[in-house]
Amino acid sequence: MSRLTDLRVPVFLAEGKPSVDVATWRLQVGGLIDNPRTLSLAEIKTLPSSRVDARLTSVSGWSV
Repeated sequence: MSRLTDLRVPVFLAEGKPSVDVATWRLQVGGLIDNPRTLSLAEIKTLPSSRVDARLTSVSGWSV
């Protein structure tokens, strides 16, 4: 969220900030893909990355 803070984008946490044990946290990637995988946070951090400046907006239940 530091990038969002840098952009001065408001961040709303409806039920508080979750507590995550990074030593045991895993992301499962599956579904209609050829090679399902389970990745640790350390593995995710070693993947190639890119940076895009974009403002994300969410409006739920009403229109602006």
